[in-house]
Amino acid sequence: MLRIGTRQIQAVISPDREWCRFGVRDPVVLTDETGRPLLENDRLTVFFNGRDRPMEEGGITRVGRALCSADGAGWQVADSPVLDDGDYCALGSAVRRDDEYWIYYSPGTRDGFRVARSIDGKHWRREERLLLTPGQFNCSRIGLPFVFRPSGRWLMLFEGLRHHRFRIYQAHSDDGFHWVPSAGEPVFMPDDQAWDGYAQANPSVFPRDDNSSCILFYNGSAVEEPQGWEIAATSWQEKPRPASSPFLSRDQASLPGGRLEGTRGLAPQADGVLALYFALPGNDSYKDGAIYLAKLEDAPLNAQLESEERANDRLADTYFDIWDRYPIQVFTQKLESGWLAEQVSPGDRVLLAGSGGARELPALLDKGARVIALDLSQKMLDAGKARFAEAEVTWRRGDVCNLPEDIASMDAIYALGGVFAYVDSLDCALRSCRTALRPGGNLIFTIMNADHPTEAPERTTWPDGRVRQARTLDDLKARIAAAGLEFVEARGYRFLVDLLPAQWNRAVDTSGAPSEILTRLLELEEDMLGLLPVERAKFLWIHAKAG
Repeated sequence: MLRIGTRQIQAVISPDREWCRFGVRDPVVLTDETGRPLLENDRLTVFFNGRDRPMEEGGITRVGRALCSADGAGWQVADSPVLDDGDYCALGSAVRRDDEYWIYYSPGTRDGFRVARSIDGKHWRREERLLLTPGQFNCSRIGLPFVFRPSGRWLMLFEGLRHHRFRIYQAHSDDGFHWVPSAGEPVFMPDDQAWDGYAQANPSVFPRDDNSSCILFYNGSAVEEPQGWEIAATSWQEKPRPASSPFLSRDQASLPGGRLEGTRGLAPQADGVLALYFALPGNDSYKDGAIYLAKLEDAPLNAQLESEERANDRLADTYFDIWDRYPIQVFTQKLESGWLAEQVSPGDRVLLAGSGGARELPALLDKGARVIALDLSQKMLDAGKARFAEAEVTWRRGDVCNLPEDIASMDAIYALGGVFAYVDSLDCALRSCRTALRPGGNLIFTIMNADHPTEAPERTTWPDGRVRQARTLDDLKARIAAAGLEFVEARGYRFLVDLLPAQWNRAVDTSGAPSEILTRLLELEEDMLGLLPVERAKFLWIHAKAG
């Protein structure tokens, strides 16, 4: 938990101008293309949204501009707004690009996003073309687009309202003007019981000093009530992940009532202190809202985020120990490798999605496949490289829900070990794989069956932080069809052995009755394959084909 002294929180922009007398919110610090706060003449430029009266009384939302020193002092707020477009002109990002300033905003959350440009940061010309619309993400509203370019491609993060819940979505662009939805699904889906299970909104990104990763700030809430909104931060390296808990709540900071949200500005201070800008509007989103500055003591944020290892990273050290020595895993690997060998042909271009250490490699390489092993965890990839040092394999770090564009026209994609049970969005993963397959290409994945006695249909959070979602066969068939894939077949395995005590499955040298029972049951499982109903299996082996 970050330490924030209450005396270090102060209101810096109040609704004391006629055009924003009803309330102000959503501070946005001018950044460079990477998302870093930009100092011009030793001054920070902060844009913000303001409203003159309630919307039901004809209120208009406009964009204002303020300047302050690098330490958050000496504020100068312009008397007039700098941007006015529609009845709900709410910006989400302000970026300096070469000799121009760009503001990304929504003229109305039901409409979508536009961009406005300026030479001096004061006078703006808007582009009439909408960059993105809510329908592209199956949302009723989208707002507050945060734009940055961490590498060669521009990224946009924003909030979207779908089925009465806020989620964070993503799009990408080569030029910052023509945008493409990234799969159209939220960047992550929290557990319904999590602190942010109801909503995540107001995303913004702050690059770390060493460029190793970014910090994603967002607002979350477990309930629909305005008082439930809190501020969170999570590390974003290969992909964003939901924060396990918020770091700033209204009660913690002894702040007045209202909605704690709009964390869209962060600036580094001396001695490792960070100045965090956020809004505290009233319960109707704007009324009496003001913009606050909080100074984070001792900057513990980086240390906190760096200590949160990914679950897969922690598993990498024991990956092959488990698959080489635990009887049930040895049985599973033998079975899956045999079934894989039936499917692959010499020369096939194969993607192992969520590969882990790529334990299936021998079966694929023996058939002459050309393999790409892709995983989110670099430690997992390193474990595979060490194990198969002589193998001709392409090792890639990436996300199966947003496969790199150069992974295309694959003959087959395999995602074994229940990878699809741990993805943030199964629908997103299926569509991403469909795009990467050639016509007629095969997708084979395994997933836990929600109808098995050891599983449950709801999302389950494991002690190591992973979130697992089992599925029924009927549910999988429907999702496969919706993704534009053709269902081919399903096989089931591990019907009984997972009902035994977990401690019996520890190592092949286990002695005594438990070891004998497990051995015989595994032999029986193999003999009964194809005889027991697929719908009663612990694991479902699913084969689908791209049309």
